[in-house]
Amino acid sequence: MTKPRDPERTAWFDAAVQYAVDCHRGQMRKGSDAPYIVHPLRVGLTLQLHGFAEPVVIAGLLHDVVEDCGIALAELAARFDERVAALVEAVTEPDKSKPWDVRKRESLDRMDHSDADALAIKAADALDNVRSILADHAVLGPAVWERFTRGAEQQAWYYGEVAARVVRGLGGRPLARELAGAAAELACVVAADR
Repeated sequence: MTKPRDPERTAWFDAAVQYAVDCHRGQMRKGSDAPYIVHPLRVGLTLQLHGFAEPVVIAGLLHDVVEDCGIALAELAARFDERVAALVEAVTEPDKSKPWDVRKRESLDRMDHSDADALAIKAADALDNVRSILADHAVLGPAVWERFTRGAEQQAWYYGEVAARVVRGLGGRPLARELAGAAAELACVVAADR
């Protein structure tokens, strides 16, 4: 039997879902005709299914609104709370004008100092991205790599590094194992495409 949710918390969660939908309205997933909102919803769902606390789930739903929608962290703190804003900040690339490799290395360095909740959000985000790449690869084959600024090897490298840091930080948690497995599968697909 499912335990009933706290109505106040449900309203907070519902507000986060609606806010994410509003912020990402009109955005599409890279190289696809899928609405972008499916990504943050899957990230939030993954965190919820893995039993993370509601502030973590909400930060997962909102993890891209600063980076991709120009929402200020102060607005997130005011609408939701300081913890949600801090978690979103922990997984946000602060300067998208930097080259891809610099941004990704900085992101990986930040993960080395992140708490378990921020690592869980990064893991759920990366897991959804890798699963999306693998699903698109199954349909498009190697042409899927054309949608990325960096090619297949760089994508496999980055997600492998994210997975390694998540495994170090979250240990044997199922989310860490799922990401490690997906990143390994991605590396195999990239190797087969050579």
